[in-house]
Amino acid sequence: LGNGATQPFGHSFPQPRLLYLAACLFIVLYIVIRILVLDTLASQIWSLFDNLLVAFCCFSGVYTDWWHRQDRYATAAANGTSTKDRAKMDATEIIHCLVILHYNEPEHLLYDIVADLATQPASGMTICKNALCNDAVEPFGHSFPQPRLIYLVACLVIVLYTVVRILVLDALVSQIWTLFDNLLVCFCCASGLYTDWWHQQDRYATATSNGASTTNKAKMDATEIVHCLVVLHYNEPEHFLYDLVADLASQPANGKKVLLVGMERGTLHWPEKMREIEMRFKGRFSDILHTVHDLRVGEIPGTASNHFETQIAARKHFHDKSNVILSKFDCNMKLAGPLLQQIEVVWCSLSETQRHSVSFMPTVVWSGGIPDSQRSLLEWCFAPVIGTALVYPEYPMAFVSGSLSGVLAAGCTPPGLLGEDELTRYKKVALLPEASTYRLSSLVMKVFWYPENGNTNSNVFLWRVLIPKFQRWYAGKVEVMAYSFMWLFFHRVLPGHPRVKFPVKAFAVFVDQCYCFYLSVMIPVSVACRIGDSLRFSDGSEALHTVTIANNLCVAYVLATFFFFGLNIQRRTYDSFSCLEFQPLKLLGIPVAFIFPVITPLVTFFTLLKCGLQNRSIIHAPVKAGKTN
Repeated sequence: LGNGATQPFGHSFPQPRLLYLAACLFIVLYIVIRILVLDTLASQIWSLFDNLLVAFCCFSGVYTDWWHRQDRYATAAANGTSTKDRAKMDATEIIHCLVILHYNEPEHLLYDIVADLATQPASGMTICKNALCNDAVEPFGHSFPQPRLIYLVACLVIVLYTVVRILVLDALVSQIWTLFDNLLVCFCCASGLYTDWWHQQDRYATATSNGASTTNKAKMDATEIVHCLVVLHYNEPEHFLYDLVADLASQPANGKKVLLVGMERGTLHWPEKMREIEMRFKGRFSDILHTVHDLRVGEIPGTASNHFETQIAARKHFHDKSNVILSKFDCNMKLAGPLLQQIEVVWCSLSETQRHSVSFMPTVVWSGGIPDSQRSLLEWCFAPVIGTALVYPEYPMAFVSGSLSGVLAAGCTPPGLLGEDELTRYKKVALLPEASTYRLSSLVMKVFWYPENGNTNSNVFLWRVLIPKFQRWYAGKVEVMAYSFMWLFFHRVLPGHPRVKFPVKAFAVFVDQCYCFYLSVMIPVSVACRIGDSLRFSDGSEALHTVTIANNLCVAYVLATFFFFGLNIQRRTYDSFSCLEFQPLKLLGIPVAFIFPVITPLVTFFTLLKCGLQNRSIIHAPVKAGKTN
């Protein structure tokens, strides 16, 4: 900051002769008077006065040292609070401007003091131009650093389910249970068909295609909206980052667009990447910001903690949060369709209360992001399965979008748990009135990215991509269910958690979580149980034959529906993304897809068993550049 202003008031001594000589004269006079002028009694009285001054200084030092050691202000910080009971403001409003003066002292002294300041816990924030850095803690959240109990309980449930189905139940009861499972799957397929039909109606795209940003019942102007577009990047290939930012820059929107790139401390060459983004996309966004995330105590490396970092940074950056929509994108995503305009249409049609708690859900699909001729057979078979299955849940995997004020009021994304997308929805439903999810017709494609040395084969995809993802997904699912159950029924066990404000809706979401876990893990186990039943029971009653026929009809319906459903989604995916090129020969590998119901329960069980015995959590471990995350 350069300026020509002079000091408001002050004085210096360029010729300090009088000042310095007067101080010397004072010292000489003191010595002469004490030695040559004063008699014995007066000298002793003066000495007593000096000793009393020193005694007062020592007493004051003892008292102030005792006061220091009381740690009155450290006690509140140790308890996880930044203010005392009688606090008159929130400590998060404080900004610490930490000034370090350096001339030519040894460099290590400079780096050491900066490191000390960086590790100082604080509720306030330090803001740099185009770099939002903070050490704020989550308003409330919970992690499972020693998850032995929840993992082993999940393993026990899987084992008991299998034992009861195979060894305990008789033929008729087992077939009735199988019929119940089949009806659940039929309901899931019917629900998926309905939601996919709803996605394709383009209810919110119709207004945007006509050049309008709102519907007839709009309650506000879309130009008042601010899109905070968060892109999380660790060490994925650079072209993913630039391609996604280009997609966001080209997204039509009536409101402002602010780009916020969430980096990790271990991100390679992040200053150069941000300079490249600012050079390429200058003027395409209202502002370009970034954060550099350092892990705090209780956080796990990965998307959850980095996402939380960007939420807190956005809270500090936007003073008026009433019309700020925060949308989180993983770096390896591609977009198709007017996503931001569809969000604006919905937003403008809602009341203020509904905007505060709204969430947005486009169609999320998975793919290799390259022509079929270069994709491995296993990945080509897996992508349609997961793309079809992801239509049913009421939250989009890996994509989180909604009101910034709402997610802050719900306590932000928990930085210590996997499944941040599902947990964000649960926290909104538990705490915010009229929480709802709006489905959009735009597509978001999550790309399986391969090592830099070329395209992978099925073996590499299975062991380096698929199984690690299954481990994180289903261990995270168990943690989400445990967290939801504890908060719903035993909220005092979770430190800092308020009571659930809408228990009926929160319980419905918890049941839905259990339902999804049952469909993905227990239903495949029940298939193995049916094989055991066929070996145990050769003949049966007429009732047993009737149930068997009903089961066969359900299976036929599920297979036909799932195939039609998946085919429709894949058609939309190939039509929407030019990077994909269909290869008919790949259709011969469709039977390979049947290995996924076998992999899912096996990977889930042995992962939970191993980590439960070791009493450690599944960590979304960061990887080096060029390796699969």
